Amino acid sequence: MSFYFWLWAGIAVASVVLEIATASALVSLWFAFGALAAMIIAIFNHTFWIQMAVFLIVSLVLAMALRPITQKLLRGTAIPTNADRLIGMRTKLISEISDEPGTLKAGGLIWNVISADGNPVAQGTTVEILSMEGNKLIVKEIK
Repeated sequence: MSFYFWLWAGIAVASVVLEIATASALVSLWFAFGALAAMIIAIFNHTFWIQMAVFLIVSLVLAMALRPITQKLLRGTAIPTNADRLIGMRTKLISEISDEPGTLKAGGLIWNVISADGNPVAQGTTVEILSMEGNKLIVKEIK
């Protein structure tokens, strides 16, 4: 076997080790496959530049074609919580929103709320829940 065969074998092994070290990041898996393709080309004694071109092309094509698919598979599906159901709901404020968060009752629970635009909102005002940040709901006043 030629020097280049072992060079590409080393790059493939290093890429796999790096991939294992950065579990689920999919950083170097593509380079491992590119190195394997270049290793095959090295067996047939093609020039280093052809080997390098094969390595780069295979690595880039795999990264561009498969990374989005594998990222989606690794990420899984988001499991909505019951709190997500509150978004879009309209209700009245129990206490006003001023410099401190106000409160409202939604989904059977009392929530701390802040105004989306930062303006104070009076007690008893109807608001719409826009989003959630941590344990606070972000609301806007319905006029």
